[in-house]
Amino acid sequence: MDIVFTFSYMLKEKSTKKKNIKQEDAYQTPMAMKTIENFLGANKWRLIDLFKDLDKNKDWSINKDDFLRECKKGKLEIPDEMIDELVLILNSAKSEKIFYKELAKGRNSHLSDRRSELKASSFQSEGNILNSTRTSSDRKELSKSRSSIQSCETSRTDAKDDSCKIDSRLSSYVILPKIDSSMEFYLPPSNEKKQIERSVSVASSRSLVKRSNSEASNKDELVDTKNLIDELRHKNIKEYTKCLERIKSLNISSSSLLNGLVAPSDQTSEELIRILKSKTEEKKSLIRKAEKEAKLRNRRRKLINKM
Repeated sequence: MDIVFTFSYMLKEKSTKKKNIKQEDAYQTPMAMKTIENFLGANKWRLIDLFKDLDKNKDWSINKDDFLRECKKGKLEIPDEMIDELVLILNSAKSEKIFYKELAKGRNSHLSDRRSELKASSFQSEGNILNSTRTSSDRKELSKSRSSIQSCETSRTDAKDDSCKIDSRLSSYVILPKIDSSMEFYLPPSNEKKQIERSVSVASSRSLVKRSNSEASNKDELVDTKNLIDELRHKNIKEYTKCLERIKSLNISSSSLLNGLVAPSDQTSEELIRILKSKTEEKKSLIRKAEKEAKLRNRRRKLINKM
């Protein structure tokens, strides 16, 4: 029994401690906050703007004197008593600084108190109006005019309108026409279906035709280039063989002629050298052209595969 009693006592102590902590954390709304609120509203300032210039150490706190001086600059003097009251309520007793977090909490509590005061005053004014009415019938009429039920009551007088038979809770919403349960939703007719299918097939066929045309044009270009290369190759081979035959008749090697080791003796040898040089240059150009064509071919194939 003693153990149970001590355990229950400990639980009670814990609960009371928690309650006390919550009470300490709750901020009371200071009177100085009202003047600060008016000051911010008159000068179109935010709370963070007060700390922007004064908070030099960037620790989100400002001195009381700096805050007072800044308030006096704004042509709205706040008395020292109110500032002291604000510092005493929102700050610890050790420091003489105003912290942004605590000031923001105090401001939020002040705004919530203002809202609750406005609500209470509005309820009180409504109660006064109801109490000012003399009879119970007047009170009923006044309450009906203020509620949202009357909008449905007035519409119920029209016997033709079936859409107003709704719950009084939904009277503030937009009244929609009544949906007929016998109404069926039909699919589009077969002609429209065929037309849709035809349009899809036409679009797909067009894309296929474009693709086939591009492929055919690419193939034709490749064939033409191959034929040109073959023709040039045959011509060059024939001319090159002729040159070699003429060089053999003169008993001079082609490499020595090209490298300039043997001096040309007559006009024919000079022509041979020129032809040989041009043929070698043509060979090089043909090789470059073939490489370019191969690269283009590979690109086209990749594009066709992507399509």
